[in-house]
Amino acid sequence: MPQTFYITADEEVNSVIGKLRKTPAKRNILVVAQRALILQSSVSLRLIKNEMDNLSKKVMIVTQDEQGLAMAKKIGFVVRKSIEGIKTEEQMAVDKVTVPFVEKNAQVIKQNEGIVEEISGKHNRLKNLGSGKFASVSGVVKRVADNNQNSQTTRIINKKTKKERNTQRSNYGIDNNNNNNAETIKTEKRVGENALNDALKLRNEKEADFRDLFVDPREDEIIKKDKKGDTPVAEKTGKILWLFGFSIVVLLAGIAVYFLFPKATITIVPTEIQKNVNLTVRAEENMPVDNENKDDDTINLVSGLIEKEETLSLTFKATGDKTSSNQKARGKIIIYNNFSETGQVLVATTRFLTDDNKLFRLIKTITVPGMTVENGKKKPGEIEVGVIADQAGEEYNIESATFTIPGFKGSPKYDKFSAKLNQPMKGGGADGGELRTVAKSDIEKAKKETEQKLKEQIREKMKEEIGKNNVLLTGAIEFKISDSAVFPEEGAVTDNFEYQIKIKAYGLYFSVEDLDKKINDYIDKNIAPQEYSTEVVSVEKKYDKPEVNFEDKTLQVYLNLNVLLRAKIDADKTKQELAGKGQRQIDAFISRHPEIQKIEAEISPPFFANKIPKYINRITVRISNN
Repeated sequence: MPQTFYITADEEVNSVIGKLRKTPAKRNILVVAQRALILQSSVSLRLIKNEMDNLSKKVMIVTQDEQGLAMAKKIGFVVRKSIEGIKTEEQMAVDKVTVPFVEKNAQVIKQNEGIVEEISGKHNRLKNLGSGKFASVSGVVKRVADNNQNSQTTRIINKKTKKERNTQRSNYGIDNNNNNNAETIKTEKRVGENALNDALKLRNEKEADFRDLFVDPREDEIIKKDKKGDTPVAEKTGKILWLFGFSIVVLLAGIAVYFLFPKATITIVPTEIQKNVNLTVRAEENMPVDNENKDDDTINLVSGLIEKEETLSLTFKATGDKTSSNQKARGKIIIYNNFSETGQVLVATTRFLTDDNKLFRLIKTITVPGMTVENGKKKPGEIEVGVIADQAGEEYNIESATFTIPGFKGSPKYDKFSAKLNQPMKGGGADGGELRTVAKSDIEKAKKETEQKLKEQIREKMKEEIGKNNVLLTGAIEFKISDSAVFPEEGAVTDNFEYQIKIKAYGLYFSVEDLDKKINDYIDKNIAPQEYSTEVVSVEKKYDKPEVNFEDKTLQVYLNLNVLLRAKIDADKTKQELAGKGQRQIDAFISRHPEIQKIEAEISPPFFANKIPKYINRITVRISNN
C-alpha cells in the first residue's frame, strides 16, 4: 500500500530523499505545499526521481502548485491535484473478517487430512491458507465485504457451512462415520476454495488499482508495446540499461553539485554617515587642567610658543640708467687679517692703494675678523667690502689688483693686512656713456622678495622644530624685521647689488594629538549613532584665519570639519545569520540591521541562486569600503 508524506514549504530535497529511503513502501505519495522549495527547482525533482528509480520505488506528487505540478509531470512523476479517491496505507488497514473464515475452513481440512487421500492432496495445495501470504490480502477481502452483493454472498456461505456442519454432526457424528466426515470435509473444502479464489481475485484487482495510480502514461504505452511484441527484448533491455546508467550519472552529478559546489560570496555595503560641522578652537599657554567648556562646539587646548631669528642676503640686477661723466669707479675687495686673532675695525673712507698708486676708499665702517686655527694651521680672517675710487676717471675701471693700507705704514700691521680685488671696478670715466645704477624700485623689489623668502624659511624651520605632532597655523606667526641693508646704496653704479635682511619671528602652536582626541569625542557624542558601532573613515579640517595675542599667548580659530563615518560589520556573525536564507529572509535581515545599507550575494552554480548555502564554510563575506 502507498505511504503518504506531507512536505512543508521550506523542507529541503535531502530531507525528502531521506524519508523516501527509510520507508519500506514501494509506492509513496508526496503531498507538497504550494511554493515549496522542492517545486522551485527542476534539479531537486530530478534528484528525487533518480533516487527513487534506483530504489525501484514509485512516487506520486499531489499539490495545488500549478507550476510545480507541470514541472513534476514533465520530469516523469505521476501527479494529482488532490488526494481524494486515493486511499493510503492507513486508510486501507482492514478488519480481517473473511480471513478467519478461510483459516477456519483450512483447519477443518487439516483435521480430516488422514481420512481421505484426495482431500489431503488438495490440502497441500491450500497449505498457505491462514499464513502471512494470505493474511496480506485482508485489505482486499474487506473491499469485497464492502460490496453489498458480495457481502451478502459471503454471509450466506458462512451460514450454509455452519448449518451443514451442525446437521452432519447431529445426524451422523464425525467420529463414528468416516464417510459422513469425508462428505463434510469435501463440502467445507469447496467452500474454502471458493472463498480463497474470490479473495485472490479481488486482491489482484485491488493491487492493480493501486498500481495504476503510479503508472505514468508513457510507461503504460511501453507496457502495451511489450505485450504486442513491437519492441524486441534485446533492444528494450539495452534501453533500460542505458537509462539506468544515465540516471546513475545524473544522480551522482546532482549530489556532487548539491553538496560540493554550491557556494556564495556575500558583499555587504555598510551604512555611511557624512556630516559637516563648525567648531571653535581656543589655545592658551596656561589653560586649566579641567579645560572642558560647557559649549559643545568649543575645543580648549594648551598652546606653545616658539621663537626664531634668521638672516638672508640675496643678489639682484640693477636696472637704473645714468651717464658716466664725472663718475668714480666702484667695486668690491676682500680684506685679509694675518696680524692677530682679534678683529680689526676699519672706518669708512679708509684708504686702499694699488701697486700702481690708484687710491680707493672704504664705503662704510667694517670689522675685519681675526685669524682662526684649523687642523693646527692658522687661517687669516677675511671680509668682502665695497670701495670707491678716490678720483673720477676711466683709469680706475680696473679688473684685477692687490691693495695695501697706507694708514698702517710704519707699523707691524702694514705687512699683515692686505686686500685683493674681488669684482672689477666699474663706473669711472667722463665720456658721457650710459651706466647701470641701483634704482629705488630695485631696492623695493629686492626687499619684498628677500623678506617673503626669509619668512617662508623661518616658517618651515619652526614647523620642523616643533614636529609633526603639533599644529602651527600660517596666521599664528608674527614676523619682525630687526635689520636690513642694501649694497651698494641707491644710485650706485653697478650691474648687481645685494639686499640683506634679518627677521625675528614668534609662533603659537598646539598639539594635533589633543585636537584629534577632542574631535573624536565630539563625533562620538554628537554625530555617531547610538544603535550600532561606527568607525571614523576621514576627517577633513579647514581653518579660518586665527586671532592671536602674543602677549597673552592665546589663540582662537574657527575650524570646519567634514566627517565621514562607516558602520562596523561583524563578518563572522553576519555569515552565521545569513546561512540558508532566501531573498525574503535577507530583506528582513537588512530591515533589522540599520548598519547595513545593502547586501549583494553571488551564488554558484547559478541554479542555486534562490538561496544562500546553509554551510558556513561555503560562504565568503566581503565588507565593501567603496
